[in-house]
Amino acid sequence: MGPVVSAAAAEAMAIGVRELLGSDIGLSVTGVAGPEEQDGQPVGTVFVGLSIGETLEHAALRLPGDRPECARTQRSVPSTCCAARWTGHRDCRARIISS
Repeated sequence: MGPVVSAAAAEAMAIGVRELLGSDIGLSVTGVAGPEEQDGQPVGTVFVGLSIGETLEHAALRLPGDRPECARTQRSVPSTCCAARWTGHRDCRARIISS
């Protein structure tokens, strides 16, 4: 079993939730709100997984701010940012660090 704050974990969670719920789409979020790094990832790191049928993707984001702001943002921004990333729109406060 690998680290929980990783692209692999986000992808596995997206597949798991899609299969568990019998849905067409699975979306997952894992990250570090702080106050300290976790699994070698700095505070503000978020991985979002997306599973649609056989398509599996992830995006790594770096959220701005301190622990309270990061935790608050982590609950809403990742899905918005990933939707923006995957649809080509770029109005997102988080910085996409990989996809």
